[in-house]
Amino acid sequence: MKRFAVLLLTLAMAFCCAAPAFAAGTIEVTEDVSVSDDYDWTRFQGQNLTLNVYNWGEYISNGSDDSVDVVAAFEKLTGIKVNYTTFDSNESMYAKLMWEEKDFLTRLLGFEYSDMIYGDTIYDLENDFPAVFYFCGYIGFGLYMVFLALFVVMIFWAFGQDVAAAWRAQKDKGRPKPVRALCAFGGGVQRFLMVEMGAVGMTFLLAAIAAQISGNVLRRPNVTAYFAIAAAYLCYLTVIQRRQRGKEK
Repeated sequence: MKRFAVLLLTLAMAFCCAAPAFAAGTIEVTEDVSVSDDYDWTRFQGQNLTLNVYNWGEYISNGSDDSVDVVAAFEKLTGIKVNYTTFDSNESMYAKLMWEEKDFLTRLLGFEYSDMIYGDTIYDLENDFPAVFYFCGYIGFGLYMVFLALFVVMIFWAFGQDVAAAWRAQKDKGRPKPVRALCAFGGGVQRFLMVEMGAVGMTFLLAAIAAQISGNVLRRPNVTAYFAIAAAYLCYLTVIQRRQRGKEK
């Protein structure tokens, strides 16, 4: 009799624990996702709420590779808009958040180093190219982009001048135009790739590449000085020297 009573008591307790689960219904969000209807998931619909989510990449599935689009499913279920942004590091995320809080003047001129310190943690973007943007601001970053653009234009202009000079040198040799053009191109390359141009050009190029890999490079006074000297000498070799030669001719 006691065993029978214990068995009945056990069955009653199991039923009481499982009854709410059987009683509660489900809401089908997608084919693969269902949620319990014992919570008011639509309580915030129509309130124009936005949820900002910052995360590392690939931590929330986005529907690719037959996975569930978690953000879309959440928006459909709750009516809350989600701004989902991924970052490759905590430093990038911190810089983005700080940038959004700064006034327009700070955005023009860039951050101070102290802005990247929170508590005992330093969130310096020393190994990221965006550091150029955040620490130099709109003005500094814009000038840097203009400088790189002018550098590219200057190089191609100088190379074009050398090819044109080689083309003129082939004028009296009576060669067909395709052969003359090929010889002019080869002569232009030979004129352009002189020893001085190669040495200074490699110095400048290495500094430029280092700046793209690490924004901290351009914040070092010694690197900036070398960068400026190499750029000035390249300007002399590609533009000023060619103008002097043109005047002499």
